Amino acid sequence: TAPPLTGPMSTWHLIVVMGYAAFAIGVPTFFTTRILRKLRDREAALEARTAELIDAGKQKSVFLASVTHELRTPIHGVSGLAELIASGVYGPPTERQRQAAQSIKQSAQSLLHLVDDLLALVRAEVGRVEIQATTFALRELVEQVTASVGWMLGTKQLTLATDVADAIVTTDRRLVSHVLVNLVANAAKFTPTGGRVDVRAHVAGDRLVLTVADTGVGIAAEDQQAIFEAFRQLDRGDERAYGGVGLGLALVKRLVDALGGTIAVVSAVGVGSTFTVELPPPPSRGAADDVELAGQRQTVESA
Repeated sequence: TAPPLTGPMSTWHLIVVMGYAAFAIGVPTFFTTRILRKLRDREAALEARTAELIDAGKQKSVFLASVTHELRTPIHGVSGLAELIASGVYGPPTERQRQAAQSIKQSAQSLLHLVDDLLALVRAEVGRVEIQATTFALRELVEQVTASVGWMLGTKQLTLATDVADAIVTTDRRLVSHVLVNLVANAAKFTPTGGRVDVRAHVAGDRLVLTVADTGVGIAAEDQQAIFEAFRQLDRGDERAYGGVGLGLALVKRLVDALGGTIAVVSAVGVGSTFTVELPPPPSRGAADDVELAGQRQTVESA
């Protein structure tokens, strides 16, 4: 502490008091300034690194979108040629040749489905999702979806059953179709021969409820959140029993989020899984404009 004053302040006392004041104020200020400078430097470095990561993410998304889009043309070409061979355009095919052409077509369709999923996932991640609500018959949509996924069943002998309400709904038909296709494909993939896949759809209040249940291998409780992560497969190891790259459920989650809905799973290992999607009615035009002005609107483009 500064020396006490016992009389009139002398020059020596004045110097000591000023020196003490300068020390008491200057030293903390010096160290505080250094700390703040280091914090500012680290903040600037962190902002630069964040900007690099954001730019890298955008470049990755653009690259994936471009590649997957360009892959569609040759895949369609392979599928078309397989159809021509099977139809006899290049001469009457034998039964084995017809079966081989059918296998080629199924493989091309499987690859095209993967490409479409990857393209849709990239667009959903970068926020390029435009909700286009239309009014349609729910039963017609489900029948169309179940008919289109027949090739995904392959040689498996599965029972694919539907229970659909006679209802007219208003939402984005294309996105709902994509959600259902991926849920059914996922159920078929993990359900062994002799199993069952049930697709149910109805309206509860103002919400559209879609349910896909299977009697497949099931999912452990600790893994039920991880299944919605992109490129995450619970079937690990070099010798995997099931194909795929882990895009289907991740894409379903992105699309359901874009539609403002929720998805839940109830599953037990060895028993099967049930996925339930609930979708609200599309927002009014005014509400959509408010969301867009707030900078929170997502848009989904067609592939």
